[in-house]
Amino acid sequence: ITMKVFTPVLVFQKMPSGKGRDKFSIQCLECFGKNLYIGTKEGVVEYLTVNNTSAEESLSVREVGKRQMGRTGAIGQLTAVPVLNHLLVLWDGSVTVLNMFSLELLPALKKIQNVSLFYVSESVVQTDSVELIAASTKRKTVSVYKVCVDRWECVRQVALPQEPVVLAVHGTCLCVATCDRYFLHDYQSQTTLDLFPHNLRKQNIIANKCGKGEFILNGPGCLEAFVEAKELFIKGELDPREIISLYPAMPVMSEDFTPQTTAVSNAKDLWTLSRDDWPTFQQYLIFLDDFLREVRPTGQGQMCPQDIDSALFKLYLEQGEYGKLDQLVSTQNNCNLQTCVPDLEQHKRFFTLGLLYQSQGQHFNAIQTWVKIMEEQSEDPSHISVFQQIVNTLSNLEHKPIIWKFVDWVLQRDQEAGILIFTKTHTRSHVTLAPEEVLTILTSYPLAMTLYLEYLVNELHSKVTYPFDDYNNKTSKEEMRHKLQQLLWQSSYQITPSFLHVERAILLGKSGKHKKALQVLVHEGKDKQAAESYCWRTSAGRDRKFIQGMFLSLLQIYLESCQHVITAVDLLNKNSASFDLVSVLRVLPASWSLKLVLRFLCESLRGTVHDKRMRGLEMSLAKVETLRHKHVWVRPTHEKIRVDRGCVCHSCQKRLTGPEFLRRPTGELTHISCHATNTSRKPTTTAHILNIGQM
Repeated sequence: ITMKVFTPVLVFQKMPSGKGRDKFSIQCLECFGKNLYIGTKEGVVEYLTVNNTSAEESLSVREVGKRQMGRTGAIGQLTAVPVLNHLLVLWDGSVTVLNMFSLELLPALKKIQNVSLFYVSESVVQTDSVELIAASTKRKTVSVYKVCVDRWECVRQVALPQEPVVLAVHGTCLCVATCDRYFLHDYQSQTTLDLFPHNLRKQNIIANKCGKGEFILNGPGCLEAFVEAKELFIKGELDPREIISLYPAMPVMSEDFTPQTTAVSNAKDLWTLSRDDWPTFQQYLIFLDDFLREVRPTGQGQMCPQDIDSALFKLYLEQGEYGKLDQLVSTQNNCNLQTCVPDLEQHKRFFTLGLLYQSQGQHFNAIQTWVKIMEEQSEDPSHISVFQQIVNTLSNLEHKPIIWKFVDWVLQRDQEAGILIFTKTHTRSHVTLAPEEVLTILTSYPLAMTLYLEYLVNELHSKVTYPFDDYNNKTSKEEMRHKLQQLLWQSSYQITPSFLHVERAILLGKSGKHKKALQVLVHEGKDKQAAESYCWRTSAGRDRKFIQGMFLSLLQIYLESCQHVITAVDLLNKNSASFDLVSVLRVLPASWSLKLVLRFLCESLRGTVHDKRMRGLEMSLAKVETLRHKHVWVRPTHEKIRVDRGCVCHSCQKRLTGPEFLRRPTGELTHISCHATNTSRKPTTTAHILNIGQM
C-alpha cells in the first residue's frame, strides 16, 4: 500500500534578472498561519501570503510587501511574535523589530546590539509579553529580555565559558552549544550541567527543543559504542588494568601486571588522538571514568583497587573535575600516596591533599596541611572553610595528643569556634575528655572558658535532681528533701550578692511570684525601665485581665513609697490602656489632686469610649453581613412574573385582572380565591404585580 505523506508545492521563485551574476539566495524563513516571511542574502525581508485554492496541488501566493534592511549583510534569523504583532529580524549583529503586517520599524523598540543568535520562549505566548533570549558571541553572554508591545528590558544576563554557536530554550533552562561542547544551564537556579563534547569542524551542530523538557542534539556517533563496550568489558570480566594501560599518562601501579594486549596500535592511536583531536579524546576519558566507577565495587575492581583509585584520581585531577576528586579522596580509597601527593602539590590542591591524608588515617598530616594553608595563605581555591574543617576533624578525633597539639592554635584564632572541639556532638570513636583537662587548657581563654562552663551547666543541671527523684521508691520523699537541704546548708559555696537583679526576677517570675519579682527590680535593682519591660514581657500572649493585674501590682509597689510618686504618675500616663480605671481609683491615695491624674483619666476614658464605639461598629458590620446574606437568599426566591392581558386563571378560565395571583411550581397562574377552593392543592409561589394594566 502506498501512502502520500506530503506534496511539495512551489510557493516562491526568484527569476534571474539576466544582468550578470544573480547573487540572490534565501537565508531563512518564518511562517505563521498564512503569512510567510523570507530573509535573503541581500538584507531583504519579503512578506507573502499563501492561500489554498480549489485545486489540490496549487496555492495562491500574493506578495504583500518587502523591506530592505540595509545595503549589505544577510538576514540571519526571522521570528514572528503574533501575540504582539512583532517580527524579530536578526541583521548586521543586532535584533530589529518590525510590524508583522506593514513591515514598518517600531521606533519605541531600539535595536539590541551584539547578537549572534536569539530564541523566543514559547512558555508565555498567551500573555502581553514574551521572553527573548539573545546570545552574544562577542561578549560570551546570554541575555534574557522581556519584550512588550512598546518596550523591552533586560532582566538577566548569563556569562558563558565560550562563544555560543547554537541556542535552544525551555522555560528557564538554556541548552547551549559552544565551539567544542554542549551544556545545560538553568538561569533561575544558577546550575550548569555539562553534556558531551562535539567536533565543530566535522559535525553539523544541532540543538532544538523537541518536547517538554527535552532537547535533540547532534552528538558524537560513538556514544552508543562506548556504552556497549563498557557492558561487554564488565560482562567478560576484563581486568580493568588492561583498559588503564591503553591510556597515555595512566601508569599501572601493580608491578606484577603484564598487559595481554600486544604493544600496539591502540595505545599509539590514543596518544595521537590526545594530541591531534582533543574533543574526541575527551569522550574516551569520559568512558574510562564511567567504566572504572562501575567496575570499582565489583569483584574485578577488588582485584586491583589501588590501580583503579589512582587512575580515577589522576583523571579527575588532570581534567579539573575537583568536585569528583574531593568526593573520591574524602571517602575510603586506595590511592597511592607516593604518586598522588606530588601531583596535588604540583596543582596546588592543598585542601584536597589534607582530605587524602585524612582518608588514609594520617590525621596529623591532614591537619598540618590545612594549618599551612591558613598560616601561609596558600592560593588554594578548592575550599573556603579550611578552618571549619580543622575544627570538625579535631572534634571527631580519638587521638588525644593530636587534639592537644592543635587546640591552642585553633583557640588563638577563634575561641567560639574552637570550643566546639569539646562541646560538639561527637561520634562514637571520639575520645571523651575530662572537664578538668579541658578547663586546664582553657585557662588562658576566658571566652572559651565561659562557653564551656555554660555547656557543662546546660548538660548537667537536670541530672542533679535525678538521683533524688529516683530514690523516692526506697525512702520517703521528706527524708530525701531533708538530706538535700542539709547538703545545701553545709556546702561551702555561697550565693554572694550580685548585680543580677533582672536574672533573679526572671527566676521568681518562672515560679509565679510576679509581685516579688517586681519588688526586686524596683527596690534592689532600682531599674524602673526593667520593671516595666518585665510587665510587658510576662503579659505577652495573656488576656487583658492578667495584663491589668500585672501593671496594678507595679503601681501598688510604687505607691508604697513617697519617693516613687513621679514614677507612678509616669507609669499611669504611659500605659493608660493597660490599667483598669476602677481598680486604679481604688488604690490611689486620697491626697492626690485631680490635676496629677488628669492625663491618665482622659486617656483611660478615651480608650473606654473607643472600645465601646468599636464594639458598636462591629455589631453594625455583623448586621450588614447578615442582611447581605438574607438578600442573597431572598433574591433567587422572589422573581418577577410577566402577565399579559390575555392571561387567564388555570382553574376558572377567567382573566387575571387583579394585581395579586398565585403561580404553581408547574407554571400555571390562578386566582387566590380559586386556589382556596381547589381540591387538588399544590405548593405555590406568591407573586405581586403592581400594575397589571401597564404590561
